Amino acid sequence: MEVRERPVKHQIKLIPGEVPQYPTQNYNLSSDDLAELKRQIKNLLEKKFIEPTQAPFAAPVVLVPKPGGEGLRMIVDYKALNRITLKDEYPLPRIQDLIQRLGKAGWFTKLDLQKGYYQVQVAPEDQWKTAFKCRYGTFQIRVGLARAPSTFQRLMQNVFINELDEFVVVYLDDVLVYSESKAEHLNHLRRVLQRIKDQQLSVGIRKCGFVTQKVKYLGYIIEQGRMSPGPRRVKALKSYPEKLENVRQARGFLGLVGNYRQLIKDFNRNAKPLHDLLKEKRQLVWSPKHSQAVKELKDASINVTMTNSFNPDLPLVLKTDASKYAVGAVLEQDGKPIAFESRKKLGREIYYPAYESELLANIYAPTKWKHFNGTRLVTIETDHATLSRMLTQGYWLDKLADFNFQVVYKAGKQNLVADALSRRPDYMEGVAMMMELPEARRGNRRTSRDTGSFIPRNPICQYGLPMTVPAANLPFQAETTLRKAKLELEKAQTAQQFYANSRRRAVEFQEGDKVWLLVSHLPTATISSLRALALRYKGPFKIIGKVGKRAYRLKSPPSMLMHPVFHVSLLKPWRANISEFRNATSSQLAIQGNEYGVRGIFKHREDFFSKEKWYKVLWMDGTSTWEPESNLEGCPQVLTNYYRGIQRPA
Repeated sequence: MEVRERPVKHQIKLIPGEVPQYPTQNYNLSSDDLAELKRQIKNLLEKKFIEPTQAPFAAPVVLVPKPGGEGLRMIVDYKALNRITLKDEYPLPRIQDLIQRLGKAGWFTKLDLQKGYYQVQVAPEDQWKTAFKCRYGTFQIRVGLARAPSTFQRLMQNVFINELDEFVVVYLDDVLVYSESKAEHLNHLRRVLQRIKDQQLSVGIRKCGFVTQKVKYLGYIIEQGRMSPGPRRVKALKSYPEKLENVRQARGFLGLVGNYRQLIKDFNRNAKPLHDLLKEKRQLVWSPKHSQAVKELKDASINVTMTNSFNPDLPLVLKTDASKYAVGAVLEQDGKPIAFESRKKLGREIYYPAYESELLANIYAPTKWKHFNGTRLVTIETDHATLSRMLTQGYWLDKLADFNFQVVYKAGKQNLVADALSRRPDYMEGVAMMMELPEARRGNRRTSRDTGSFIPRNPICQYGLPMTVPAANLPFQAETTLRKAKLELEKAQTAQQFYANSRRRAVEFQEGDKVWLLVSHLPTATISSLRALALRYKGPFKIIGKVGKRAYRLKSPPSMLMHPVFHVSLLKPWRANISEFRNATSSQLAIQGNEYGVRGIFKHREDFFSKEKWYKVLWMDGTSTWEPESNLEGCPQVLTNYYRGIQRPA
């Protein structure tokens, strides 16, 4: 086999600045292994698959036994290279999608490409990155790099681009030709073989199967319109232990049985304990319920019956049903199942009434099987008669705008499969059984009377459910509505903040200025007991210094037990002779030992209830107010003069 130039080549892109860290010494090999290694190196050189190189780094080589003991295989340890390689994201096709393309086919030919990876050339500029070293030198790989599945899939799809999905499906090196009739199949096969010849691809005859009505492909046994698991997979399932030792084994088992999930009824229910086990971020703890889950999945996979393949020419029937805790559906053609689906209700969905629960099932199932529906007419059978009016509601019409369907009522007793999927007992967690409640409360005698008085007052009992439901009031819209409301509130707050800050300027004070101080910031002892009647500001106080950018130090009486530094937001400029602050001096007449502009006292009285004396005080600005005796403790001389009659008002 010679190296053929192809438009698709495997590229190896490294993370910038990274270099693989390989061991400096070769792996130790026995004399027999060295002889086998020398033979394989010579063979690869003769076929021009490898060539000598002087690359700056090289991976070590090891020999491992082939399956079945048929000799030794040379393996290059590229782990260090793989860690710094940018992955090729070209997707491999889903096996289920490939199988579903075979619905109408009755004749098959399977072709297996021989040494498929040796038919993919490594890009010349990247060949030095594949260098490996051994006792017989350092070599680089030109073709046959086994870690190139995405590149090989890209090559095969380019080769069969015209035939793909018409009568050919390709998964890596497995090519399947399918046709409805034998004559048509022979014509298709002739075109495919000619294409392979033109591209100089090599086919392994021993693994091929030509012109047959039953074929094994990708783990399935496929015949006209039907499929089932292959015997090799069934044998692997039977040998799988029921107790898995670690998370890796659990993931491997779920991956194995997951290939047949569309063929297995209640797959999610049986697999749920294992899925829950993988979610836990701690060491795997095995229990009997996990063993039971493995056993049920094994039995279901081994004993699965043949399921019909999708036929694009047959009409689709979607049967749905919903219970309080789950929704279920089955997709059928010609009365035979193609796929099953069910899921547990999430969050608020368990509170949906029957009508909305049925709608949920009819939204979920077509979306799940959108690749089957396309634009063809789908008949939805449901056990809820009022769903026939679903197309009259704008919200649901928008949800299902991409589907062509009609809704048909079918009683629950006839809709057995979907009805059973929606009523699985494992979905009914925490159900409160009320069967014995009337007996416990001894309310049986009043039941008839209470019911009779309730029904006439209940509009639903009198007039039935409304014919239409406003879409904006449905629970489906709750999350969307809340999200929109949050965004609108954030926009409004941002706009208010912008306009407020554009006009807000911090007041600047100079040393020596006088300011008012906000009363609410002062200790309780310095504020009047009658808070509702107390003034909002005290002062004025003199500024004696600035602290930082937004705080000032005030000169306050020593008796005011508080820190003298205040933020600018608590201060207000003081201006003399402003009417709204004229009475401010009275509130600080005598703050425990300090006199503030008292001209004299010319009258007093005694409170009838508290027996406290009140004095009418004349201030220096000409105003007068009544003040309690407790406010005059700081000016005893004024009180003495008043009682002596020495100081009289002018």
